[in-house]
Amino acid sequence: MSSLSSLSAFHHWLLEVSHDDTTPPNVLILGDALSYPQLAADIAHHLNQFHDSNSGKWLALPTVLIEAIAADPSQRRLVGVDAACEKCPPTSACGIRKVIAAVAARGNCVLDSVYAAAATIGMTQAFRVSLSNPQGSWHVRLDPSLFPASCLAPIIGDIYLEWLECHCDDHPHQK
Repeated sequence: MSSLSSLSAFHHWLLEVSHDDTTPPNVLILGDALSYPQLAADIAHHLNQFHDSNSGKWLALPTVLIEAIAADPSQRRLVGVDAACEKCPPTSACGIRKVIAAVAARGNCVLDSVYAAAATIGMTQAFRVSLSNPQGSWHVRLDPSLFPASCLAPIIGDIYLEWLECHCDDHPHQK
């Protein structure tokens, strides 16, 4: 996907996904997915097909798109990140974490960035999936070598939907 079409999809997603302070956002975090560059998009596609309550509004935000948003002041303002830290450039780890946190707060996104887990600490609706890292706090750790690559997105998407259903049953106001 070219950066122009990625930014275009990002702009459409911004218009479609309304930020509602009463409903926690739904976010899926991928960790260690560098060997699977299409996985975030495949998961978003799967969720758009099967997550009925969000009616096709999931967007994959791979690292390259997150960095493009962080690098452009106009794009940062769209998500409410006006300025980077005084000591850090907008595309530094700090700047990228700010963009990720702002995007995640809107919800309905699959984030594929090494900074995503740190940027979403404390988000109760952030579901974390690691494809290799045994360290850290992950809801699911998968060894992708044990699955055909075409099965990873449906497996991760379906596990997320089951988790969401169970998680929402514990917190009925979040459904």
